[in-house]
Amino acid sequence: GAYKTYTEYQKRSAIASAQESAKTTKEILENTTSITKAIGEYKEITKDGIIDTTELSEAQRIQENIKKIIGEQADSYDILNGKVQENIALITSASIAYLQSQLSEAKVQVANTASSLKTSVGHGTFNSPSVSTSALAIGEDNRGRAIQEYIEEELSKYSSKLLVGGKAQTRLSVFSEYSTEEIVAFYEKLKGLQSLYAELYNAEELSSDKAYSSINDVISTLTPAVSAYTEALQNQYGVEANLLLLQNGFLDKKFESKSALDAYIKSLAEENSLTEDQTKALSDMAKALADVEKAADDGIGGFEDATK
Repeated sequence: GAYKTYTEYQKRSAIASAQESAKTTKEILENTTSITKAIGEYKEITKDGIIDTTELSEAQRIQENIKKIIGEQADSYDILNGKVQENIALITSASIAYLQSQLSEAKVQVANTASSLKTSVGHGTFNSPSVSTSALAIGEDNRGRAIQEYIEEELSKYSSKLLVGGKAQTRLSVFSEYSTEEIVAFYEKLKGLQSLYAELYNAEELSSDKAYSSINDVISTLTPAVSAYTEALQNQYGVEANLLLLQNGFLDKKFESKSALDAYIKSLAEENSLTEDQTKALSDMAKALADVEKAADDGIGGFEDATK
């Protein structure tokens, strides 16, 4: 009816909004990383305290890159004037302010993807077919028991028992009232259940199994919004890592070995009470920036770009 059509429209709109927000956070991450790298490049060509005349064109390129991203905040300095230390202080200060504003914007976008994820779940029980253990899982064989055990151990929070046609079944439901983290956890556990079904049963059995079909339907419904949320969140962590490294003078540091860099990252993560995912983002960014400041000379070369 009209209500169902409107609900589906809401879900499609929410997914589109989430994907647009994820795209925005990616652009923010790319811009903030470019700024941090540009500062590292400027430090590299001025490491002797002066800009060599052969490096003027490179300095001009760096200045234009910074101004293109930061905009008006960068109008107060001219990195070609030869005042190296003053310029470094100015562009670092302007860049930190820029990163702080961009981090705030990234958080807004992540919040939007979280809200969109909840909308895509809908109100109350999932509108797609109920995820319930099928005749296969209700059987007496070990495969059925393995399915039941997985549900009891991994999905008990989302399960409820019911009686259908005299047979006990388990319905799995997720609600928009759950936290974003709970919805993502449900999604990941459900993917695990999907994999277990595929591992235990052959293609012919699965093709006629209503529970397996329902699992696939729910995963397909959730995937776009979950993917947008997790991507946006990872991009936010990348921006946070950029800011943290810049605030802590990372570009002025040299490391004698990869283990020395790893120790620094671990210490910085602990000091700032970072989560495992935030620490990984910090590590990826630090290694990318260490490569920018030509840390290969200190035995730390070959790191990948953290924005990829």
